Amino acid sequence: MPLIEKQDTVMREAISPRNRLCIILRYLTTGNSFQNLAYSVRIAPNTLSKLIPETLKAIIEVLGNKVITIVHQFQWRNLTVEKKIFNYRLSRACRMSENGFGIMVNIFHILLNVISLSQWKKLN
Repeated sequence: MPLIEKQDTVMREAISPRNRLCIILRYLTTGNSFQNLAYSVRIAPNTLSKLIPETLKAIIEVLGNKVITIVHQFQWRNLTVEKKIFNYRLSRACRMSENGFGIMVNIFHILLNVISLSQWKKLN
């Protein structure tokens, strides 16, 4: 991902995109503070406070075009058989995605909590 890939400098070696994604996954699964996360990934909290929002913005930018929102505004009367089948399949897909989100909440506990970022670092 070129959006999260940084160049090495004379002073330091850049954090690889793979490590950035590993840190993001760890942050999202545990919901730990930057200070607590710093101990497990061995990166300073001030670096994490820049790295995490920056990487999350890049992920949102890449996946933003692929996210599909489903709006339920169907009239159920006077529908053809094809439309009834479509509506049934659509509602089933919604149910399955809600079940998937429930499973994800059990795995990624961060989804149950408010992510602790300061006001000026919140993602838009």
